[in-house]
Formats: sequence, structure tokens, C-alpha cells
Amino acid sequence: MNFLKRFVDSWYGVLLVSGLFSFAMMYRYIVPLNGILYREGAEGHDWGQMVWNLWFVNEAITAGHNPYFTNLLFYPVGANLAHHTLAAGFFPVTFLVKLFSRGDPLYPIYAYHIIILLCFTATLACSYFLLRELAITRLAAAIAACAYAFCDYYQIHTLHLNLLAGFFLPLTALFLVRAYKEPQSPNFMYAVIVSAAAVYFTEYALYLYLGMVVFASLWLLFRETRRSLIDAISQLGVKRLAAAFALFLLLVIPFAVNFASAHGIKPLPVESSVYSANVAAFVVPGTNHPLLNKVFGPLNARVTAGLGGYEAFLGFTLIIFAGVGFFITKNRLVRICGISAIVFYLLALGPTLKVFGSDTGTRLPYSLLMQIPPFAMGRTPVRFVAVASFFLMIVAAAGMAWLHFALTRRLGRSWALALMLTLLVVTVAGAYTRTYRRHSFVPPANLRARVIGPVFNVPLRGNDGYASLLQVFHGQPIATGYVARESVETRNRFLELKRIYDHGGPDFCDRITALGFRNIVITGGEVVVPLELSRCSIPVIDLRSDPSWLRSFPAFAGNDVPRFPDYPYGVTLDFGFTNRDGYERLADKYLWYGWSGPEKNSRWTERARAAITFKVTEVSAAVVHLQMAPFLVPGKLASQRVEIELNDQRVTSLSLANGAFNEYEISLPLSAMREENVLTFSLPDATSPQSLGVSEDTRLLGINVKWLTISQNRPR
Repeated sequence: MNFLKRFVDSWYGVLLVSGLFSFAMMYRYIVPLNGILYREGAEGHDWGQMVWNLWFVNEAITAGHNPYFTNLLFYPVGANLAHHTLAAGFFPVTFLVKLFSRGDPLYPIYAYHIIILLCFTATLACSYFLLRELAITRLAAAIAACAYAFCDYYQIHTLHLNLLAGFFLPLTALFLVRAYKEPQSPNFMYAVIVSAAAVYFTEYALYLYLGMVVFASLWLLFRETRRSLIDAISQLGVKRLAAAFALFLLLVIPFAVNFASAHGIKPLPVESSVYSANVAAFVVPGTNHPLLNKVFGPLNARVTAGLGGYEAFLGFTLIIFAGVGFFITKNRLVRICGISAIVFYLLALGPTLKVFGSDTGTRLPYSLLMQIPPFAMGRTPVRFVAVASFFLMIVAAAGMAWLHFALTRRLGRSWALALMLTLLVVTVAGAYTRTYRRHSFVPPANLRARVIGPVFNVPLRGNDGYASLLQVFHGQPIATGYVARESVETRNRFLELKRIYDHGGPDFCDRITALGFRNIVITGGEVVVPLELSRCSIPVIDLRSDPSWLRSFPAFAGNDVPRFPDYPYGVTLDFGFTNRDGYERLADKYLWYGWSGPEKNSRWTERARAAITFKVTEVSAAVVHLQMAPFLVPGKLASQRVEIELNDQRVTSLSLANGAFNEYEISLPLSAMREENVLTFSLPDATSPQSLGVSEDTRLLGINVKWLTISQNRPR
């Protein structure tokens, strides 16, 4: 028994147990080492971005280049990465993985999975060490550390390495507590080194510094704690404090210089509101808890404002025992940690208070903080949950320790041990999230050999994690990429390329070739027919037909071939959200390409061409009735030309100079009609509101359609 106690208190024992436990909890995120964490949607792009980050930093540093700038993205403008989620501090792990894998092209993916394990292990172990340093019992420390390390926030952000580096919070606190107890020890310098190094891993560094300020300010409010802190600082001495300050600056300045040189575009204020926590979400479990969701599902469905019931749930173990710890204990440290937790949960709520489905509009402290650099560059106040839950963990651990002692006095050691172990099992079961088996990633076989020179990635996206992922294997500059904060230069470059892309047409390839691009790589997700790539003189590599790519990302199968849904003559297709008959929006399945998402009563075209496909049972002359309005800007865009084709046969041309919605009638001749039909709208005057200075909308707007009906045109 004594050996077991020594083992669980030793650094090697805690790290070993923490590593094995983290491996079991996060198994599907770690195995296989070449597994794809997310295959589609926004998360898929984030996954590609994170793999790219590891690859780029390793290649840049080993080549002696600055990892905070790249000319591989947004060719040839490049991008400053100081405001990006780069997590450059993980470089040693990536370097060693490449070394031991003998340069395997998949090494950044291997490193990604290993870093996930290391982050959860370090957060769990450092939290346990800190709580033991604060005289928390072993079992209480283990339970609280598990509840914090595997809380919803960290597990939902497993994908984002910059947000998994939560171990900097307990690790820095551990060294500070030890330095407070023994000011003459080297622990203060360790705390300085760790807190300074954090800027190379995560934006939590900024939260860490703010947390120190908040905690120290509260600590100084009380006479006895103020005296003890002043005494500890005096024992450090002026020379040691000056040396620590100099060391901190020495470590931080390289990052600070790069950060100051980057001129990222500030997020819109509304983004801080969108990415803020909902106060109800702190105590209502989300859908990622299947068992709890059976009970709390209806309540969680009502949590919709802000981020809704997503990532902010604290866990019942922390909630219950934090209440016990705060109100039962007389320890001043616990009370101050509780108040600090409240401060940061308040900041996590963002600029205005959101409760269930309502944004109350009540101004909160974050509305002031978001005006102050460098917080002004942030858009996700919900991330304050990480530091808030750290403080809450300490309070909850104190509550569990009190319970442990109370149970021991009343029931004896054996029963107390059994009940605390039961609490540990319940906490672990509540934190565990079952995930699906990951598919292995297979690099497209023809990329490395066939791609030489700058790549135009299709479809063109402002944030293209898949294009970044492919760059890991072909190594050539790409048209866009994925950076967390765009600059004026990268935004303008994207808008320039987007205008060319949206116009498409027979001269598309000539135009991008003139800009220096020598390859086109297609990953799918959008119909590329309007680009007319068959006319290209440069290589076009279509991964939608590549077996290795499709095994990894089946959702990106070729989607250029139109579907021809049956269309009963005379049925009205509503293009907006609403439907006059209250039924399913019938228009969606007939829209092939070039259409934006639905608005309340209508839908815009967003490219220079838009198409509708339909199938009829009886081929005959027909007539189209539709209600539409052109995109016009007085003094800048007076009219909008609309050229209409049916199955590549020109039907009519319109010039729309009236900005109001009007009904139009278009005849479809029998000579052009087929059983399967493509009705195309060509819009040579389509342009974006952003380019005309009307708004920030970058869509290439042409016409706005409310409804459309096709009827047989029978001779009278």
C-alpha cells in the first residue's frame, strides 16, 4: 500500500497513469495514427488546417525560415501567421515524429494524433499535481482533475491543438504555488518560463496572464493573504525579479514582434456575440451525452442563443462539489478561486447576456474587454470557459476533500474509499464520449508526381483546409488556404480570384494562367461545369475520381453530373424558406449550380451562370413564368442582362432595369425541349455588393428569384 501511495505521488507514476487513462478515454482520436478526425463540413477543413500547421512549422524551422510567415498560401501575396492558430511550440514533437518515421509523408498526421494524447495526459497530470500541492486528498484530486481535463470544452475541441494546450494553466499554477511556499526555490523561474512559452502554443497564454491579474487582485484584498504575498515577493528579491522579467521578455519578444507586424482584420462585433456562451448551457448537458440527453434533451433544445448548448457544460461533478467547496470550506484560497471562476464564466458569456433562446441585450464586461488589444482580435469569448473551469476545479476539489474527510469520520476509511471510488467512476462515465472508428487517410497517389508549380484550388474557398492538407503532399503554393485571421492583402487577393472563379467561362483557365497558376486541383463540394475546364491548357487533377481520395473523403465524389428530378407541369417552385402551401421546398432538388442559399421569400444567383434541371414525361413546347428582380445599384449598375438557354440553345435575352420584383414569361420552343432538360441563366453583368461598396457581401449577384413555374404551351 505504501508503494502504491508513493507511486501515485511520483511524477513518473502520475504521468504513466495519466497517459494510459487518456489513451483509453481518447482512443478513437489517437488510433489509427493516420486516422481522419473529420471528413466533411467545417470540422474537416479545420482538421486539414491543423495538419498543415504542424507540417509547415516543421519544414520552416528545419529550413531556417520564420514560421510566422508563409508564401505558400494566397499565392503570391503570402500570409502572416502571427494571428493564426499555428501552435508552433509543438515543433519538437513533429520533428521527432518525422525523424523516427524516416520522413514518412504522413508524419504530420501521426504527430497530430500523438499531440492529442500528450495534451490530455499533461492536462490531467498537471491538474493532479497542482491539487496535491494544495493538500487535496489523492482521490479528490484525481476526480477533480479528471472532471476538468475531460470536460466538454476540451473534448469538443480535440480537433484544435491550440485549444488542447490547457495544461499551461495548472502547470504554471503548480510552479507559482511552490514558489509561494518556497520563494528561494527555482520554481518561480520555472513558472516564468512556462507562462512565456505558452504564447507559442495557445491563445490561453493571454487568458493565463489575465487569470494571474484577477487572482492576484483578489488575493491582495485580504490583509493576511496580502501580507503573505508581499513577504514572498520580498524574499524573491529585486535581482531575481528583474532576472525573471528579463527572461520573460527574452522568450516572448520573438512572438510579440511577429504579432505586432501582422495586421489582421478585426472580427465583426457580432461574431463575439455568436461565439459566446449561453448561461443555461453551463448547467444543461448537450447532445454529446446520450444518457443525460434522454432526460435533458428537451431543455437543451431550448438553449439556442449564442453557441447554444455547445461546449460550455461544466459537468455535474464540478457544479455540485464546487458549490460544496465554496460554501463549506473556510480556506481563503478556495473562496478566491471561486470568485475568479465566476469572473471568467461571466467573460465567457460575451458582450451580452444570453439565456436559453433569448439574447437579453444586457451588456456584460466582455463588451469592454473586446475593445482592448490584443483581445480586440478575438471573437470567441466562450474560450474563457477553459480558465474559468480551471479555477472551478480547485473549488470542487476542496468540496470533494471535505466530503472524503466527512465520510471517513462517519463511516470509516473503507466505506469512504468505496464511495469516493464510486464518485470517480460516475465522473469518468459522465465525461466519456463514445466516438466512431476513424478512417485511415491515404494521400492521392498522383499529386506529388503531377503537381509542379502554383495550384489553383477548386472549388475556391476563403478558408480551404482541404487545399492546405493537399499542400502537405505536393508542396506547391496554392491560391487560398486557411488562416484564422485574414489580412487586407489576403482578403483582396481572394476577392480578385473569386471574381474570376465566379465568372468562369471559356477564358477562365487563360485568366488564372496569366496570374501564374500552373495546375488546377479539384476536391469537390461544388459543381465546376461553369469553369469549362475542358478548355484548359494547364493540368487539371480531379480528385473526385481518385480512388485513394474517395476512400478518405467519400463526400467529395464527383458532383458535376446533373440529376433530373421529375417535374409535373404547372407545379410552382418556391425559392425561399417559406412555402405558400406549407410543404417541403420543392425548388431545392431542381437547382443544379450557381444558386445561393434560400432567404425568406427568394434566392439569389451567386455566379455568372446558374442552372435548373428537370425531367418531363411529355416533351412539348412550354412556357416559364417566374417572378424575379435584378441586382441594381443606382449610379453604379443600371441594368442586368439575363441570357436564357435551354439545353445549350438560346431562348431569349432580357435587360432588367427595374429593381422591383416582376413576373416574366419565357417561351421554351419544342425544338429545344428534351425529356431531361437544363435551363441556364447567364448573367454577364453580375457583380458583388462588396466590389461596388454597398456591403461586405462578396457573392456575385445577378437575379433574385421568388418562384418559377413551367407549363405546357399547347396550341389553341
